[in-house]
Amino acid sequence: MWTLRPYRSSDYAAFLELEIETALLSMDGATDEERGALGERLPDQLRTFYGFSAATGPTRFGGRVSVLEVDERYGGHLFTIEDREVFTGAERLWVTSLAVIGALRGQGFGRVLIAHAEAEARARGIQRLALGVAESNARARRLYERTGFLTTRLVMERNLGAEGPGPTRQT
Repeated sequence: MWTLRPYRSSDYAAFLELEIETALLSMDGATDEERGALGERLPDQLRTFYGFSAATGPTRFGGRVSVLEVDERYGGHLFTIEDREVFTGAERLWVTSLAVIGALRGQGFGRVLIAHAEAEARARGIQRLALGVAESNARARRLYERTGFLTTRLVMERNLGAEGPGPTRQT
């Protein structure tokens, strides 16, 4: 038996643990030091960017966390904020994170959370739903493509390492 409900302060530890677990899956090319520091960095980033506290959840950008409960246990979450597309200005509901605990993956709960995000967007009068996903997360990318998401932007990175970017002009 499963249900979706609003975030409660008692969810914080499970929320944060799952956020860290799923973030680590997306950190291709990260050093062991960067991976290890994530647990220290993430709570501060949540607080700084989203006004997230253990007591309230997110308080900025219309942020909401919906919790997936399966057999009265934390099974995952959907974290959304209201956003505007930078080039067009179109209002959208941004899926900051969609996460399901490992033991429940592959059982359709990702689709449940996406359907909930769609319903939430419609209830807010928002016509677009958007998210980001690591290129290496093939399972999530398949889910999003199967539920109608299209790639509209790509982020490309280049690691400059200790040597820096190199010359900026010819001498």
